Amino acid sequence: GEANKDDIVKASDLGADEYLIKPYQAEPILSKVKSVLNKFYSPTPVIKALRTGDRYMLAHQYDQAEQIYAKALEKDGSSKRARHSHALSLFHLGKVQEAVSALTQNYLEAPSFYKNFASLANIYLQNGDEAMAVDCMEKELELNPKQTQRQIELGNLMFKRDNLQGAMDNYREALKENVKVKGERGASG
Repeated sequence: GEANKDDIVKASDLGADEYLIKPYQAEPILSKVKSVLNKFYSPTPVIKALRTGDRYMLAHQYDQAEQIYAKALEKDGSSKRARHSHALSLFHLGKVQEAVSALTQNYLEAPSFYKNFASLANIYLQNGDEAMAVDCMEKELELNPKQTQRQIELGNLMFKRDNLQGAMDNYREALKENVKVKGERGASG
């Protein structure tokens, strides 16, 4: 039901292809569904490249993935998804500083693309930098709060770092979200 620019930008940054505003009209819905299906079945060259790179990533063929993502960036350097995927391939190739720099640049250019913060948090956790991980997780959850497990993970980190109030706040948010999810499941059968 929200129609302000910030909500539309946030939805796009979270991966939405289209945005519908209430009350719905049949024609715009039909047009948007056709548009999404066309994008899926007739993807742009950048999307094709990203899909190929993703297949290499899933197969743990990081060299090939990095090359494909680099080519996607040559086609469209503004693609936040291409920049993010390229950074992840760099990380898997052991180029941690390059990956962190690329993700940092990406969040400066696309501050509401929460995946940058999620990936940075994971990299910092893997490298033992809990303080930076906590900072990134807080930003990630500010943008995409409905992640029960991530709230708990952040709460555990805060507890470990003696931030008891922060830990309790995150545990509460996780419990609230968990109750909502269980309630929604129960309503649908």
